Amino acid sequence: MIIALEGIDGVGKTTMCNLLKTGLGRKFNIPISVIPDPDSNDPIGHFVRQLLNNEVNITSDSWALIFAAASINSQSGDLGYIKSKTRKELIILDRCVLSSYAYFYQKCTFDWLDAIHKSYQFPDITIVIEASESEITKRLQLRINETPLTRKKITHLKKAYKAAVKHLVKTRGANIIFLTIEESFTKQDTLKLILNIIQNNLKF
Repeated sequence: MIIALEGIDGVGKTTMCNLLKTGLGRKFNIPISVIPDPDSNDPIGHFVRQLLNNEVNITSDSWALIFAAASINSQSGDLGYIKSKTRKELIILDRCVLSSYAYFYQKCTFDWLDAIHKSYQFPDITIVIEASESEITKRLQLRINETPLTRKKITHLKKAYKAAVKHLVKTRGANIIFLTIEESFTKQDTLKLILNIIQNNLKF
């Protein structure tokens, strides 16, 4: 079974992935792994991480192709996590290809993104975590050596995620659910909501 947590930088995806691993581990006696996308343990994913760290200036089409290759190889390559379905392992993805559709929104057409992700198998469920612009900005400002997103960029990405989800639900039948978190929520509050969504939408 494969679960993906998605959303704009700063909404708490990585934190929730790790908490979710612990929370689900208490309920089910099966192996659970958290895998980032792109995965630096995958050779193409490692290459992508190097490009990101070096801030290489290449075209949007080129970036989209590289990200697609990393996502698909991480999923279906010799060491791909898709084999977890036969191993009865639960995989938690920190991002999936939904990010590509959102971040390349209006830079690449959805039809073209569909073509390069044709062989990608969508997670059993994807939960898109949403937070207010002010909350995202506040969280990103706490990160060292990282330039926070502008409010304009955050607003654009929110619109992009909604458009991408609408498209993927319609064309690929993807199971995607939005979860809006309030500024007053604790990490445990958010975790409980995510666990409820998973339990209400998936059969273990």
